[in-house]
Amino acid sequence: MGNTPIHPLIHKEKRLLNWLLFFWLCLTYVQYMLASITELQLPMEARSPASINITILRIVTEDLLRMDSKSAILFPFFVFTLLMVLHGGLHWWALFKNINQCYLWPYFLLQAVCIWLIYFLIGADNAVFGLWLTLAIEAFILLKRTSHIIVVVAGCLLFCFVIQGIVLLTFLSDSKGIPDLAVAPKLIKAIAEGSPILLFVCASLILYIQQTSAHRRDQELLHELETAHIQLEDYAARVKDLTLTTERQRMARELHDTLAQGLVGLTMQLETIDLLLISQRCEQARTFVQRAMTRSRATINSARAAITDLRTEIPMTGDILVAIETEADHFTTATGIPCTCCLQTKFPGEYHEHLLRMVSEVLTNIARHAQASQAWIRVGGENAAITLEIGDNGIGFDPAKVTTGHYGLQGLRERARLMNGQLLISSEPGKGTIVRLCLSLERGGEDGRKAE
Repeated sequence: MGNTPIHPLIHKEKRLLNWLLFFWLCLTYVQYMLASITELQLPMEARSPASINITILRIVTEDLLRMDSKSAILFPFFVFTLLMVLHGGLHWWALFKNINQCYLWPYFLLQAVCIWLIYFLIGADNAVFGLWLTLAIEAFILLKRTSHIIVVVAGCLLFCFVIQGIVLLTFLSDSKGIPDLAVAPKLIKAIAEGSPILLFVCASLILYIQQTSAHRRDQELLHELETAHIQLEDYAARVKDLTLTTERQRMARELHDTLAQGLVGLTMQLETIDLLLISQRCEQARTFVQRAMTRSRATINSARAAITDLRTEIPMTGDILVAIETEADHFTTATGIPCTCCLQTKFPGEYHEHLLRMVSEVLTNIARHAQASQAWIRVGGENAAITLEIGDNGIGFDPAKVTTGHYGLQGLRERARLMNGQLLISSEPGKGTIVRLCLSLERGGEDGRKAE
């Protein structure tokens, strides 16, 4: 038996049922003792089978044990009382002393033998039905496995049917197989008295099986619910980790595309101003100082806009093509490198922020590394696809030899992934560089926004 603690309320209800069964057993004993003593005063033909059996046992006792008539009358009741005490003692041991599960089968077998001895002694089928019913209910209390309960209860029902068969054969034997109007009511009465008890036991067994099945289903559902809850907690933890990772990547992109790019542009302009001052070209230096001031203000505004976007997720408004042309003009003004624009197709609104950041990043890389004399931006579309191409005629590079730490290229790839697009970088040393972004309109930008 397990050591699982029992709830006090359940333990109290169980003990109450145990006392009820024990009281039922005592009531059965008292009832049939009084009934048998009363019927012993009646003629033989008017007695019930119980009193007839006691009378026969009294006669046998007088002949075999040579007892007087008074002692012979009391002896059957003494034997019956002794068997009932044994039967009740076994019930007490099982119900109130927490019998070990390994002793239950011998216990039920011994109880069955005791009930049979009581039946053969008093012949009271109704009393024996009550004893069998008590034993069946006790099986529900003591046994843990449904299959064991079914075996014990089925055995009790089988014995009850055997007793009913004995009663039937007794009446048929008395009538010698010939229908008798006097015998028929007694037969019907005998069968009717035992049938409700049998039906009650059958109904109790069916109800117990249904409740056990329902409890098992509840336990399975509870286990599935606990498993789902654990999985949900695991998924929530994963989503939290992914969200933190995504936000870190997003902040890195925004910092790189605003502050880093702005500072790079300011550094380049300050280097130009330094060269102009060395060569005593003060007017041109003043012009670049004003451009640097404008660039610094634009960088501050971009940083503030990035912070606001990180906090409030405000969508970008305005014409993306105009914004790209403006970015190209700023590039030409700052570097002196002409940048031609051929913009034939508009992008969906949800792409605008990513596209403008990508254009700004590529143009910054051209200004820093390409040593180009010409740059271009082209936008075209066909077959539900849009292509953005940014190129230059600079010194180029080998994409396969790009080492880690180039956050600009990493940011370009992340933005392309968020738009469900494909980023292609074509470059060779001495042959310039082309950055091409291919977007499919069929998948749309909504998935990209969800991925972010």
